[in-house]
Amino acid sequence: METASYLLFSILDAIAMVVLMIKSYRQPLAAYKWNVLFICIGVAGWSYAVRVVVGLSPYIDIFGQFLIFAAFFRFSLKIRLVYSGLMVAVGYAAYVCIQFPIYFAVTALGVSDVIALNTGGNGVIAIQFFTDAASLMVGWLISLFNYGFTFIVIPPHDLSRKEKLFNGTNGMLAVSTLAAAAIITTSLYLTVHYDAALYAYPLVLLILGALYFLSRRRESEDDRIYFTKNGAIYKKVRS
Repeated sequence: METASYLLFSILDAIAMVVLMIKSYRQPLAAYKWNVLFICIGVAGWSYAVRVVVGLSPYIDIFGQFLIFAAFFRFSLKIRLVYSGLMVAVGYAAYVCIQFPIYFAVTALGVSDVIALNTGGNGVIAIQFFTDAASLMVGWLISLFNYGFTFIVIPPHDLSRKEKLFNGTNGMLAVSTLAAAAIITTSLYLTVHYDAALYAYPLVLLILGALYFLSRRRESEDDRIYFTKNGAIYKKVRS
């Protein structure tokens, strides 16, 4: 029963994160529903194998999830690598930002501060349930009010073109994506080993804010209108 509960909530966690990833960049979630379900089951299986079966550190679990999600967007949905990483970083950071206040509320009610190390129990289930519900609500609101960025075109992308990963705004996005993975893992480490969730939370908010700012910048670059010498007007095509 405990195994089934762990896997079920791990799948729900993954679904909630993917919803935030996809909705933040206005990708058609319904078109990917079976792909999303498949990868979420895979992520849940990875998490169970790492944490429960093998007994490895949760940091390895989190790092592996980043790679799995990024590979999913890149190879299954055919989204360019820099954008795949960006979507994962934003979705994951947003999920953690939603989770922290819920974590504070649950621990204030007397649940152990090392809850992040656990793989079951009522406290963990409460945090997962309310975080997943809140994340899905945020994803729904993004869609309802037509928020989210549009500079990532609907895949499949032209993957034959070489990506300039570290040039211009794309370079800053790539670096910030790597920083997001490091900061989210660090925040977990601080929470588990130093009871410093209150100090870790601003770090995640900071990286989410940086990713939002850079996404806005990338969006504005695509929205620029250019005038040719003969007076014709054209808009930059997104890629």
